[in-house]
Amino acid sequence: MKLMDFKKHKLLGKGAFSKVYLAEYKRKGKYALKEIKKEKLGPDTFSLCFNEIKIHQLIKSPHVIRYYGKISTLDRLYICLEYMDGMDLKHAIQVQREKGRVMSERSIWYILHQICYGLKDLHKQKILHR
Repeated sequence: MKLMDFKKHKLLGKGAFSKVYLAEYKRKGKYALKEIKKEKLGPDTFSLCFNEIKIHQLIKSPHVIRYYGKISTLDRLYICLEYMDGMDLKHAIQVQREKGRVMSERSIWYILHQICYGLKDLHKQKILHR
């Protein structure tokens, strides 16, 4: 996996230390490419990033985003993850609220079940999500 084989399309989100882009790999599919600037990481945060990678490598579950690999350059670390089309839960709730609606009970139960299945799979593998 090489960085030059990815084409970034759009910014999906950002946090204190990273940005996540929708990216295409060799025209074979869409991925979420997490870009972390190493200069923004202190020693503790740097080790947290590598712990995140180790944990992603261990996870085998259809209910948890899949890890595909990492790329390290002089100034950045990239984590390649499965891309899930659609919106995140926070945004879905916000859209419903803006329309003056609430999610149906059926939708809420479906989402809760998916979350619980993912947590169950993590716990089976001795991984605790915080």
